[in-house]
Amino acid sequence: MSPRHNPLHHALTATAVAALERQVELMNVHRHPASTGPIADDGLRDPAMPIEHLSDEQCWELATAAHGPGRLGFIAPDGAPDVVPLDFTITNRQIYCRTSPGTKATAITDNPQVAFEIDGVAGAQRWSVVFRGVAWRMEERAEIDQSRVTDLTPSLPVPTHVFLRIAPLRVTGRRFTAVPRSHA
Repeated sequence: MSPRHNPLHHALTATAVAALERQVELMNVHRHPASTGPIADDGLRDPAMPIEHLSDEQCWELATAAHGPGRLGFIAPDGAPDVVPLDFTITNRQIYCRTSPGTKATAITDNPQVAFEIDGVAGAQRWSVVFRGVAWRMEERAEIDQSRVTDLTPSLPVPTHVFLRIAPLRVTGRRFTAVPRSHA
């Protein structure tokens, strides 16, 4: 009997998911203190270092409003790090992705620790938010429907019937004003 059709496998998977959800709830996403950028010796923001470190709330607001693919970082089956673009949606501070079958779904089964980056541009400002956490393939129809991941319009011209859930354990973000490029 394959693990996919084994009731014990489903019970263990449900138990593992519940344990991870509880861990995320208890951790309430690792907090990083908000700052307005690097601090000079006099305690004021250093204008020579215009990088703003974002609060958790700012990270979630930017990520939730973002459009386009994010990037999933994971350890591939050969042990090397890999990064792939994925369509995503965010519901209840969980990241949901839809993709095609392949390396990433296999890899997160073996090593569920992942990073997911979302970035964007607003005028001259650039921002990047990175979530670190655990990911798993969703199998239960109710969870898939509740996540709204099926509402995503896939970017890939192939079937994307693999649904992933990422439970962030840590979030960091930065924003800065881009340096104008000189035209030579």
